[in-house]
Amino acid sequence: MKNRQSDQTEIKRDGKTKRSWYIDIERPEISVLLFVLFIIVGVSLSVIIKNFNAQTNTDELFNQYEDVKRELSSLRLNNESLLRQQRVLENKRQDLLDSLDLGDKRPELLQELKEAKLMAGQEEVSGAGITITLEDKEGYDPLVDKVDALIHDGTITHILNLLNGAGARALSFNGTRITAVPQIYCIGPTILFYSRRLSPPYIILAIGPVEEMRKSLENDKYLQTITSIDVGIRMEIEAGRITVPSFSEYENFREFITHLEVTRSEN
Repeated sequence: MKNRQSDQTEIKRDGKTKRSWYIDIERPEISVLLFVLFIIVGVSLSVIIKNFNAQTNTDELFNQYEDVKRELSSLRLNNESLLRQQRVLENKRQDLLDSLDLGDKRPELLQELKEAKLMAGQEEVSGAGITITLEDKEGYDPLVDKVDALIHDGTITHILNLLNGAGARALSFNGTRITAVPQIYCIGPTILFYSRRLSPPYIILAIGPVEEMRKSLENDKYLQTITSIDVGIRMEIEAGRITVPSFSEYENFREFITHLEVTRSEN
């Protein structure tokens, strides 16, 4: 019977005895050792390949990030250039209106123009009013706090409706004039307003009867609920003389009037 326990053989050559070693792979302990060794080699190779692929993906993501970064920089420069062009055109338009001398020749047209611009929010206006500052609950925790502890688009719209009902004459939200068709939407924890993504604090300016507007907010049941300790939204109201900007100061205001057509009465 073959002795599997012997790993050593002796070979005589040229009068000399040489010993050679061999591995008997049929021995159980050798088979287990080789099996474990193959597993280690396989795992090592898979880790190397995985790391290589991860590095490749990281490089691709970095290149994409750099491309987007360059594109964003280019868009910002283009936006600044367009803003400068808009200001130049607005100045030319104003110069043209001034050159028509409507004040002397057609004062009624000049008055109509001023009223139309005022109603359309195309004029910066100042007057007595209130400033409302809104912030989410301090230290908001989505796992513990109510969803009402965050300010939503409905909250802003509700406040604007209250102010309009109390006689507000001009409104702005975070520096942009409120028009007849405000576009306010929720995007996660932020608010999208005329294509701008805004985050707290939210600041609303309102020109109009101060006491009436203040009372309409302070006596509202919904606002009382969300500003309570249980919910935690923070709201401050300050009275004073304020300035509401013109909607034309919003850089993309013309895109919101592209579908409007001027109609004239036959009478």
